[in-house]
Amino acid sequence: MDPLGPESFGAGDSKVSSAWTWLLSEAGMLAIAEAASAGEDWDTQKQIRWLRKKFDAQQSALIVDQLRLRERARRKFSNPALWYWTQKLLEQSSDEQTAAHTASCFPANVRVVDLCCGAGSDSVALAQSHEVIFSNDVDALVCRIAEANFRNHRLQIPIVQSRSEDVSIPTNAWVHIDPDRRMLANRATRLEKFMPPQEYIEKLRREHAGGSIKLAPGSPVPDTWPAQFGLHWIAFDATVRQLRAWWGVDAFQPRSRAVSVGKLSREWLTYRLSEDELDIAKQEVEITTSCAEWIGDVDPAFRISGLLAGLARDAEARMFAAADGFLVSSKPLCENFIRWLQIEDILPIDEKKLRKYFRERSVGILEIKQRHTKFDIDRLRNSLQLEGDASRSLFITKVGSAIQGIIASECQRTVDAESANC
Repeated sequence: MDPLGPESFGAGDSKVSSAWTWLLSEAGMLAIAEAASAGEDWDTQKQIRWLRKKFDAQQSALIVDQLRLRERARRKFSNPALWYWTQKLLEQSSDEQTAAHTASCFPANVRVVDLCCGAGSDSVALAQSHEVIFSNDVDALVCRIAEANFRNHRLQIPIVQSRSEDVSIPTNAWVHIDPDRRMLANRATRLEKFMPPQEYIEKLRREHAGGSIKLAPGSPVPDTWPAQFGLHWIAFDATVRQLRAWWGVDAFQPRSRAVSVGKLSREWLTYRLSEDELDIAKQEVEITTSCAEWIGDVDPAFRISGLLAGLARDAEARMFAAADGFLVSSKPLCENFIRWLQIEDILPIDEKKLRKYFRERSVGILEIKQRHTKFDIDRLRNSLQLEGDASRSLFITKVGSAIQGIIASECQRTVDAESANC
C-alpha cells in the first residue's frame, strides 16, 4: 500500500480526506513551497519537527511525502513543483518527453478524451496541441490530484470521476486510455489484469475514429490485436518507456510495428516496418560468429519490439552469435538508430588478461554491455582496476559454449545523410 496514497487518511472511491483537501488547496501549495525553501535540509528531523509545530501530523506527513516525490519526479519532469503525486501515480505516469511525443502523434485538430488519466501527465501534454474534452479516473483522490495539476499548469480540463465504461464519450472524439493497474497489489503487465477490460477497449476502437492505448513495454498483447492496432514502442535516453497500441493513425497502421527513439540533444526518430516486411527480414538476416570491422549498439526497444532483424537488414549488418545478438558489419549504416564502434580486439573473459589489456592502453573509462550472459558488471569493472584517460567499450556475449569479449572504441568521423538514414 502507498502509505500516503488514496488508501490513506480515509480517502477512497467516494471521498477525499480533509488532509488531502487542504494539501491540494492554495494553503497546502504554499506550505509545500515554504517547506521546500529550506533547501537540502527539508528532509531532516529538525525540519520535520518544525513542520509539526505549524501543521498537524497528517498535513506534515503529506508535505514531506510531496517533497520526496517531487525530488524523484525530477527524472521525469522539468518542473516538479507543478505536480502533486502519490507513489503509484508517479511510478505509472508518462514522463514529460514521452507524453509530449505521444501527443504529437495524434492528428492535428482532433478532440481527445483521456480515460484513466491518473495524475494527468498525458492530459497536460495533449492539451498543449489539442482540445481535451475531459479527463477521467475512477478514484476520487486521483481526480482531485489531476485537477490540481491541471490548475498548476493553467489548464481548464474538465475531470470526470467514474469508471471509464460509464462515461459518455462524444462519437467524434479520439481516445487516449491508460488501462488502470492501481487495483492490484503488484504492477500488472498482462492485459487481462487491467481495468477497464479488453472487451471495452476493443469497443472503443470500433466506436471511435482513432486513439492510443498505453501499455507497459513488455506487455503481451492479445493475439487478435496486431491485425487491429499498430504497435509502437517509445524509448527515451536508452530506456524503453512504454508500448502504445494505435488505431486510426496513418503512421501506425494495423499489422505494423514501430520504435520511436528520443534523446535530449535531438529530435525524435521513428523506425517502422509492416509485419510482412519483418517476416522477410527475419529470413534474410544472417547470424555469424565472425566479427567484422564494426559492432553496433542499438536501443533496447528494437529487441523488445522484435524489430532488430529489420534494422539489421536495412543496415546490411549481421547478428553476432544469436538472433538477438549485437550487430556487426563491414560498414556503418543506419546511424540514426545504431551507434557503431570500431572493433579493436576479441578476448576471452579472463579478468587477469583484460586487466593487463586495459592497463597497457591507459583505459580508465569502460562501458560494459552483455548479451546472453549474467556477469555482475559492477564487480567485473571493479576487478579490472581501471586507470587512465582513455575509454573503451566491452561487449560480452556467448559464442557456442565460450564467452567472448569484443573490445571496441568510438571513432570520430563525419556521418553523411546516406549512412545515417535507413
